[in-house]
Amino acid sequence: NRTRTIAKMMVNSQAPIPNMTRTSVISISNQNSAKIAPGKALGKGFSVGGSITLAAQLLKKVGISSYILDSQLLLGAVLKKNRIEVQLSRQDELSDDQACAFWSCIKRRLCGEPVAYILGYKEFYGLNFLLSEDCLIPRPDTEVVVEKCLARLRLGHKNIVFDVCTGSGAIAIALLHSRPDIEVYASDISAGALAMAQKNAENLGVATRFKARLGDLFLAFEPKLQADLIVANPPYIKKEVMSSLSRDVRDYEPHLALFADDERGLSFYERILQDAHHHLKTGGYLVLEIGFDQAEDIRSILGHWTLVEFFLDWAGNTRGLVLQKQ
Repeated sequence: NRTRTIAKMMVNSQAPIPNMTRTSVISISNQNSAKIAPGKALGKGFSVGGSITLAAQLLKKVGISSYILDSQLLLGAVLKKNRIEVQLSRQDELSDDQACAFWSCIKRRLCGEPVAYILGYKEFYGLNFLLSEDCLIPRPDTEVVVEKCLARLRLGHKNIVFDVCTGSGAIAIALLHSRPDIEVYASDISAGALAMAQKNAENLGVATRFKARLGDLFLAFEPKLQADLIVANPPYIKKEVMSSLSRDVRDYEPHLALFADDERGLSFYERILQDAHHHLKTGGYLVLEIGFDQAEDIRSILGHWTLVEFFLDWAGNTRGLVLQKQ
């Protein structure tokens, strides 16, 4: 309870660092009756290791499971060091500016804001993608979607790929970075997300082969343009489960990119399956990311598509499927 009180003070305080004594903060781990007294700012006199320990304790007390990792990543960003370098500098003391920046980050994390949004970037497929509140945070599970796409593209041939619902551009840019013979047309209905995708393409050196198109699914593309492969990670979460999602997702990630328009979470898949046929070359592939429990529902709406495979993510859950146009 005492730790929660301190955390609440941090969140509600207008000051970047809570106004409490070092002694009273340290005592939260062993004295339930610790009293918070005014004194010097929290960052004063704290080492790198001590700051991580205290921040992790606060994050743990408000229910954040990745409390140690989050503390290390956020302090590493402030110090401009990786996690190993942070560990090696545990005895160093933070400067006032470093302490101020770090505890400002911790305040945001205590509110539930994802680390990726606080940092402004997320690593995906070995690349750092810039993020804004308009974009979903790329997940490691989606890397298997990239692998499945690469496995279906022809070698020695200029492959045209459509990436529908591109978001930050993670899938499209990972493909472009992996193969020089790919050109990607990427669509999104969110102008903010598409602008971030374009910026990522520029930062990661693939902008000349990345064609951003603003619009709803395939309406963004020229009617006669056809692709060798189409990939999509559309909104597929049912709105009824919104309350069960972690607050990191529910309160911060864009609902436009999360939730389907129907009770089964299939509305976007139905549209994609109907329209993708007109934009795909004969023999071309459609690769879809799906929810872990949607395989049978998706199977029931495949229609004329030929199912090549369902595939699993790194955790062993069904994560997507590959279809082919015959």
